[in-house]
Amino acid sequence: MTSPWLIRNRRSRARPAGMAPPTAVAPQQVERAWGLYVDAGVACVRLQGRDPAGRVVQDRLVPANGELAAVVTAELDGMARFGALPPLYLTGKLAPMVRSTVGRGTIFPSAAAAWLGARALMQRAENADLDALALVELSASGYLVLGIDRAGELKDDLLVVNPRCGAGSGVNLDRVLQKLGMAREELDRVLAAYLGDEGSARRRAVLVRADRCGVFSSSATISDKNQGIPLDMALAVTVKSEMLKACRKLPAGFAKVYLSGRIFEWAYARDCATDFLHAQGVREVAAEPGNGFVIEALHDLVVRVGADAIGQPDERVKRRRAALEYPAFRALRDGYQADHRFLRLPDQASEPWVDARPVLIGLDVGSTMAKVAVADAQTGAILHLAAYSNSGDTIESVKRIFEALRAQAGDTLEVRGIGVTGSARYQVQQALEHVYPTLAGRLAMLVENYAHARGSIDCAREHIRRLKAAGVIGVREDLCILVDIGGEDTKISTIALAQAELFNNAMNLKCSAGTGSLMDTLAAMFSMPSVAAACAEAFDAPRSRQINATCAVFLMENARKLQAEGVPRAEILAAANWAIVENMARSLWNQVELPADCVVLLHGQTMLSEPLPLAVTHRLQSHVRGRAFALVPPNPGHRACFGLIRTQQQTAPQGQVPIDLRRLIDTRFDKRITVCRGAACSDEGASCNRAKLTCRDADGAKMFSFTLGGCSAVNELLARKKLGIAPEAVRDTYKEIWDFVDQRHPRSDDPRRLVIPRSFCVSEWAFLFADLLGGLGVPVHVDNVLAADLLEAQPLFHIDSCAPQMGAVGQFRRLAGLPHGMILAPQIEYLPTGGASLGRTCTMNQGGVAVAVNYARQLHPDARMHLFNVDLSRLEPDALCMQLEERLRPVFELYGLAPTPTELHVAVAGAIDAHHRLRHDAADFAADLIEQALDQGVRVALAVGREYVLNPGIYDSHVRRLLTDKHMAAIPSYVLDVDLDPDYAHIYWRNPHAIVTMLDAVARRRLHERIRHPRLAALFKLIECRADLLPVVQVSTFTCGPDSVTAPFVAEIMKRRPFLLIQSDAVLKELAHLENRVNTYVKQLELGLHGQLAGGQGPPFEIRLLDGLRSDRPLDPRDDVVYVPTLADNRGMTAVLRGAGFACIDNYAADYDLHALVKEGRKATGDAVCAPLAAVYGDLLRAMADFERRRNAGDPLVAGRRRLVYFDNKGLGPCRQGQYVEVHKLLALRDRRPTAQRAGPDCSPLGGQAVLQFAVGAEGAAYNFGVEEWVMVRIYLGVVLQAVLQALYFRGAECRDHDEFERFVRDYEALRSALYRELESFHGPGAVWRGALKLAAGTGRFEVVLKFLAFGLRGTWLRRLLRGFARRWKHLDAATGHRLEVAIGGEVYMRVAQAEEIFRALLADLGFRRLRLAVTPIWSYAEYLLDEAAELGRDAMRRAESAQRQGLRGDWDSELREARRVQRRCEGWRFVLRKLLAGPLYAAAGLPLPASTRPLLEQARAILPTLRPIGELVTYIGEAVTELRGGSDIVLNVAPQGCMVSSMGELLTPAIEGLEDAPGRGCIQHLFSAEGDINEELLTLSVLKSLGPERYFMRAAA
Repeated sequence: MTSPWLIRNRRSRARPAGMAPPTAVAPQQVERAWGLYVDAGVACVRLQGRDPAGRVVQDRLVPANGELAAVVTAELDGMARFGALPPLYLTGKLAPMVRSTVGRGTIFPSAAAAWLGARALMQRAENADLDALALVELSASGYLVLGIDRAGELKDDLLVVNPRCGAGSGVNLDRVLQKLGMAREELDRVLAAYLGDEGSARRRAVLVRADRCGVFSSSATISDKNQGIPLDMALAVTVKSEMLKACRKLPAGFAKVYLSGRIFEWAYARDCATDFLHAQGVREVAAEPGNGFVIEALHDLVVRVGADAIGQPDERVKRRRAALEYPAFRALRDGYQADHRFLRLPDQASEPWVDARPVLIGLDVGSTMAKVAVADAQTGAILHLAAYSNSGDTIESVKRIFEALRAQAGDTLEVRGIGVTGSARYQVQQALEHVYPTLAGRLAMLVENYAHARGSIDCAREHIRRLKAAGVIGVREDLCILVDIGGEDTKISTIALAQAELFNNAMNLKCSAGTGSLMDTLAAMFSMPSVAAACAEAFDAPRSRQINATCAVFLMENARKLQAEGVPRAEILAAANWAIVENMARSLWNQVELPADCVVLLHGQTMLSEPLPLAVTHRLQSHVRGRAFALVPPNPGHRACFGLIRTQQQTAPQGQVPIDLRRLIDTRFDKRITVCRGAACSDEGASCNRAKLTCRDADGAKMFSFTLGGCSAVNELLARKKLGIAPEAVRDTYKEIWDFVDQRHPRSDDPRRLVIPRSFCVSEWAFLFADLLGGLGVPVHVDNVLAADLLEAQPLFHIDSCAPQMGAVGQFRRLAGLPHGMILAPQIEYLPTGGASLGRTCTMNQGGVAVAVNYARQLHPDARMHLFNVDLSRLEPDALCMQLEERLRPVFELYGLAPTPTELHVAVAGAIDAHHRLRHDAADFAADLIEQALDQGVRVALAVGREYVLNPGIYDSHVRRLLTDKHMAAIPSYVLDVDLDPDYAHIYWRNPHAIVTMLDAVARRRLHERIRHPRLAALFKLIECRADLLPVVQVSTFTCGPDSVTAPFVAEIMKRRPFLLIQSDAVLKELAHLENRVNTYVKQLELGLHGQLAGGQGPPFEIRLLDGLRSDRPLDPRDDVVYVPTLADNRGMTAVLRGAGFACIDNYAADYDLHALVKEGRKATGDAVCAPLAAVYGDLLRAMADFERRRNAGDPLVAGRRRLVYFDNKGLGPCRQGQYVEVHKLLALRDRRPTAQRAGPDCSPLGGQAVLQFAVGAEGAAYNFGVEEWVMVRIYLGVVLQAVLQALYFRGAECRDHDEFERFVRDYEALRSALYRELESFHGPGAVWRGALKLAAGTGRFEVVLKFLAFGLRGTWLRRLLRGFARRWKHLDAATGHRLEVAIGGEVYMRVAQAEEIFRALLADLGFRRLRLAVTPIWSYAEYLLDEAAELGRDAMRRAESAQRQGLRGDWDSELREARRVQRRCEGWRFVLRKLLAGPLYAAAGLPLPASTRPLLEQARAILPTLRPIGELVTYIGEAVTELRGGSDIVLNVAPQGCMVSSMGELLTPAIEGLEDAPGRGCIQHLFSAEGDINEELLTLSVLKSLGPERYFMRAAA
C-alpha cells in the first residue's frame, strides 16, 4: 500500500500581511479565458463552458465510465459557436489521459487547483474575518487536506494528499456499496437514524476501525454483515472510519473547514466530519461537495495571467516504457487445451426431483454469494443447484434459497443433514438451529477450506486417469493443487489425494486485491449488465497489458485511466484478470509449496468465466517451473457445497427429519447491537460488536432470541451455557506469563519518577534498568504500551510503519504529558547471543525510540527525555559499567546521585542478577503452567515472536484468544531461553535469529535440545516425543523489515509441518477474519497428513546447502563468467573486471527499466521484501537465463567456462541489506532446482555441468569479492566515475531547449562509452611495478604513492575526456536566472537507480534552465563507512577511558592504541577516496566535489545525538539539514517502500524542518516505491509546494 503523502515545511516564510483584494480585470482579459473547463475525476467528470464574457453557458456532470474523449470532443464542438478551436482546461486524476486522447488541453494538477480553490473560498465575503481556513476533500481517488492563511499561503505548510492509496477513498466506498447491492442514493436512507441532531448519539456510538487500508475496511464490512451485525451498523462503521482517515490529518488552528468532494454529498459523511471537527475546535463547517469553486478559481487564474503563460510539461523529455503485454485468452486456451494443461468439464445437470426423498443440503454462504446444493441422501445424485447474491442481509439470502426449494419440493423437506460453510456459516447455523430444533445433530459447520478440498477429490483422481490415458507421463498422484478465488478471499491449497483431505493451505490475510469481487466492481464501473458479460468481453480481447495489481483501489483507478486514454474496454477487463492473478501469485502462492506436474483444481464462482482460470493456468506454469494441469470441474462455484454433501454422507446420522420451509421464510429477525467487553476472553480492553437477533413469527410474536458476532470464544461460551455444560478450564497461560513478568516491574506515582517505557526490545530489558536505578534510590516507573497509544499515534503516520513504532510514538507522547522527572529512552544496539551471531537489534528498534522522542518533544517541548545508546552483547558488570558511567550521567545529575565506581559496579551486578532471576522465575512459572495443562489433557501451543510483539492484545492480533478458543495453553516464546543455532549466524539480529532457531528446532522436534531451562527442556521433550505435533504460531507485524527477509527461510523450514503465520495490523478487536485460518490450522494438526506425506521426501531443510553457493576462492578468468547487478549504469565496474581479464558480461542497456526489473524479481521474492532485494534478484534471473542462452548458442564469451559468478554485497546491519545475498541464494536454489535438497551439497540452480556461485562483497572486507587489490581499487574508481557521469547528465537541464538537450545527450552517451573503454584498457600493474610494490610493502606513504601509480589511478585519459566534454558544453554555465534546487538523498540503491528518471520527470515539469539537481553518490556511502568506523573507534576510546577511571581490569592502553590506529587508517582511506580517486575526476568535469560525510554526522546530532542507528539514516538526516540550511528548495527522500531507514527519515521530517537554525523555504518530500516506478504526481506536488500555484503555473513565463 502506498501511504498518504505529507508535504510540509514548518519554517517561516516571508508572506504578505494579507491577501490582496481581487483587482479589476479588463474585458479582453476575461475574453481570453473562454473555453471548456473539465474536472476529470475517477468517478465523475464535470464539464463547464465559459463564453468570452465569462458567463457559464454549459455545466454538467457525467460519469467517468463512458468514452470521455468523445464526451469532451462533443462539448468542444458545442463551444465552437464562440470561436474556432475552443480552449480546453483540464484538472483531476484523468486529466492527462483526456489530453492524450483529445490531443490538446492545458492541465492543472489537482492539488494546485485545490489550493487556488481554497484561495477563492477565502475571498468570499462571509470569510472576511477568517485568519485561516482548511479544505478537506474526499473524492473517488482519495483525500486532500489543505490549510491556508489569510494571505493564501499554506498554513503550517499543510498539504496532505493520498492519490495512490485506498484509505479514505470514494472508490473504496463505492466498492462497499456495490458489494452490498446498494445505490449511492440509498446510503442516507439506510443510515437515516444516524443523521442530524436526532442521530448524533447513534453516530457517537459508532466504532472506528484501526485498519491500515481502506480495502481492509471494506472486507471487514462484509465480515460484519456475515457475522450478523445489522447492515446499517456495518455500513456506518465503514463510512465513518474511512471519512475520519482524512479528517484526522487536519491539525488544530482552523476556525472554518470546507468539505468538498462527492463523498460529502452524503449527509451521514458530513455529519460525522462535523462531529469530529467540532470536537477539534473548528467553529464552522461548510460543505461544497460539487467542487464548483475549483473551476471558478481556474477560470480566474486564466483571466489574470492568460492561457499562453501557463506552462505545461514537455513529455518529450521523459522515457516511455513499453507496456508489458499478455497474450489473448482465446489463443492461450487453444494452446493449453492441446497440451492437456487446461480443461473445463461441463456443468453437472440436476436430476428431476420427483418425490419426498430424504436429502442432504450443502450451503456455502460467503461474502458476496450464497450457494446451495441438494443431493439425494441415498444415491448422492444432485437434485438442485442455485446461487444467489448475498449483498444484503444474510438470513434474507437463506430465505430466498428456501423459497426456491419450496417452489420445487413443496412445503416440507425430509432432511438427513445440512452442512454449512462460508464466512456467514455461524449466523446461518444459529438461525437454522433455533428455527428447526429437530435438526440437532444433523446441522454441521465445516471450515470452507476443507469443504472445497473434499468437493473435487473425485474430479482430481479422474483427471489424473484422463491425463495418463492421453499419454501424459509424470503426473503426480499423491497431491493436487486447489486455487479458490472467492468474492472477498483467495485460497491456495494442496490436497492429499489418497487421504482425501486438505494437506496445506494459505489464504489472503485481509486484503481483497487478488479476489473475484474486483471483476464485479469493474463490471459495475463500466455499467455492464453482468460479470459474465465483462468476462466474455475480456476473453475476446486481442491483447491485454500489465497494470498495477498491488492494491484493489490502484487496479480500479488504473482501469479508469486506461479507459480515458482510449484503451478498448475489452483489453482493460482482460488486464484486470491478469492483475488479480498476479497479485494473488505474489502475495499468496509462495506461502505453500506448489509442486510441478500436479492437477490444479480451479474453484469459485469466478471460474465460470474463461479469462480468470486461463490467467491462473498461465501464471502457475512459471510459478511451479514445470507443468500444471488445470481443471475447471463441473459447477466450480458449488464445489464447497459438494464437499459438504460428501462430508454429510459420511457423518450425518441415519434417517431423516421433516422441516417446514415456511417456518424460516415467515420468521422475522429483528437485530439489535450489543457490545461484548471481554465476556469470554477476560480482555478489559475488548470492545466487539455483537448482534442480538429476536425472532418473531408471522404475527409478530416473539419466538426466541440469540446473539451473533464477536469471536468464537464468546459464541462457544454462550452455547455451552445454553446446554448447561460447564466451561472447560483452559487457563490463559499466555496472559498469565506476561502478567507474571510485568507485575515484577516497579510502578511509581512520584511526580519526579524516572519512567522507562517498555517499547521495542526495551520491553525485555526494562527490568534491568529499573533494578539498577531503583537500587541507587531513583523512583522508577515502568510503563506498558496501551491500545490507546496506537490509536492516538496512527493519524500522525503518513507512511506505512510497523505497529510497534506507532505504539512507541503514542506512548512517549502520553508519558511526556504526565508528571515525570525524566523519561529514559535507551537505544539498545546489541543483545547477548553467546557469540552465535552479531546480535544486533534492527534499525527500527534503535531509531524508533529516537522517532518517539522527537514526536513527544513536538507536543511537549518541556518534557525531559534522555536518549542514549547501549550495547548489551556482554551482560557483564564491567562491560556495562564502562558504558553507563558516562551515558547515565544526566540521570545521576537530575536525581542528585554521584555513585562511586564500586557503588555503580555493585548496582550493575545486582541488576544483572535480578534480571536473570526474573527470567528464570518466569520460566519456572511457565513450566508450572505447562505441567498443569499436560495433566489436564490440554494441548500446549507455542506463540513465537518478540516479547514486545507478544504484548497481549496490543500487537499480537489477540493470538492468545485465538489459541485459547481452541482449548490450547499458549506459551509465548520469549519465556524460552534458547541456544542460538550457529547455522543461522548470518541473521545478525538477535531476536529474528532466536525466532528462526526455535522454528527450525520445532520443525525437527528438537526444540527441547535448544532450551536452557532444565524443566522447560524436559517438558518440551515430552511434548515433542508424542505422536502429535506441537502447534506453533509465529506472530509478526506488517512491514517488519527483519521478518520480511527471514520469512523465506521460515517457509522452507516449516514446509514439512503445519505452520501458521499471523501478521498484526493494528489494534484489532474483530477476530473473525483470523478464525478461519486458525480453524484450518488446527484441523491440519489433527489430521497429521504432513507426517504421512512429507516423511518420505528426505530430510528437513538444511541451511548449510546454501554454503555451497558462496564462492570460497578468488575469481578465475579461465573458468568464471561474472555478472554484476545493474544499479543504474554498472559499466564502470564491469569494464574494470574485463580489463582484469575476466569474462564479465554487460547487462546494462540504455533502456534500463528498474520498474520492469523489480517486477521480474518480485515474481519470486513476493511483495514483503524491499524493491532493491527484488531488483537484484531480477538481475540474477536475467543473468542465469543469459548465461544458459550463451552456453547453448556456443557464445565464445562463455565457451569453456562453467561457473557463473554473481556479485552480491553484504553489509553488517542493522538494516536488512546485509541479508539480501542470503535470500538470493535461497531463492535461486528453491526456484531453479526444486529437488536440490536431494542432490547433495554440490547442487546448483543451473543445469548440466554449470555452477552458480555468489561472489560476496562483504562490508567488513571493503566489499572485496575475490580479486586483486588493484582491481578492487579501480572498481572504486569506476564507481566514482559513475557518480561524475550522473552529475554531468544533470547539467543537461541548462540546455536552451529540447533540441539542444538531445544533442547534449548524444554527446554524453559518447563520453560514457569512451570512458568505459578507457577503464577497460588497463590490464593491471606490469612485472616491474609488481616488483616495486613487493619491495615497498609496509613503507607507509611511499607504498601508497607507488600503488597510485602502479594501479593506473592517475587517470590521465579519463580526465582528458571529461575536460573535453566540459569545454564543449561550457556555454551552459553562462545561463542565468532562478533554479529550483533539488537534492536527492535517501536509500543508496533507489536514489541512484531512480535519479535519472526523477531528473527527466522534473525537467519535463519545470522546463529547461529552471532546475538544478544533485544526488548523493554511491561512493559517499563508502566514505561514511570510514567515518562510522572512526566514530566507533572514538566510542571505544571513551569506554576505555571510562574503564580506566573506574579502575576496571583490562589492558585499556592497548584498547586505546588500537582505536587510534583504526582512526588513522580510516583517515588514510578517506584521503585516497576523496583526494586521489574522486577529486581529480570531479575537477576535470568542472563539478564540485560532494560534501564530506564527516560534517554531515555533526549536523545529524541535532536530531540523533547518539548517531544511532548506524547506517544511512544518520547521513540522510545530516544531508537534509545541510541542504535546507544551504538553500535547497526540495530534498527528496528516495527509497524503497518499507525501508526501515528511510521510513524513519520521513518520520523525523517534522523534527528536521523544525530546527530553529534551519531557515529557508525548502521542504522535504519522501518518494518511496514498492515497484521501482516514479510517482510523478508526488514530484509535481513537491514542485508545487516549493513554488506556490502562481509560480508553478506561470513557470514558462518566469
